[in-house]
Amino acid sequence: MRIKRIISGVASVLLVAAGLTLLAFYFINPSPENTATKSGDPKGFNVPEVSPTQGDSQEVGGPADKTLKVTIPAMSRVEDANVPDTTGDDEAALKENAAIHLKGTGFPWQQESNVYLAGHRLGYPGTDSFLAFYDLNKLENGDKVFVSDADGTSLGCRWDKVHLQSV
Repeated sequence: MRIKRIISGVASVLLVAAGLTLLAFYFINPSPENTATKSGDPKGFNVPEVSPTQGDSQEVGGPADKTLKVTIPAMSRVEDANVPDTTGDDEAALKENAAIHLKGTGFPWQQESNVYLAGHRLGYPGTDSFLAFYDLNKLENGDKVFVSDADGTSLGCRWDKVHLQSV
């Protein structure tokens, strides 16, 4: 019994020391590589560094209004959700919409484009973002995702988990 108490006490001290070391390392060395953002602001979040490959919105084709609508039947909270075209740090748009289209990435009507939609899994209570993507883990390869442009043109696609990135 005495040996178990000694081993348990030593293990506890080592675990606490390891935890304190990790915390100290984070606060002593808060470089951008150690934060979740590409900036020096540790309160931010990881916004992909994108640059428009097609120029301004006049060159990307499609309707003048770049707002998209998304419906994902396998996800109960994403039905005809507005998805505005904006920057990844537009907190107001992230709060008031289920998702946003990251400015500088492709649009669904462009051939071979990478379209980035971002949204919160938990979101903000009382807003359209609240729990919008809560059941994201229920999507399976091949599930349908319906995207339409501001003119109502449907641009259907299928879910491919290979491209899913959770943060």
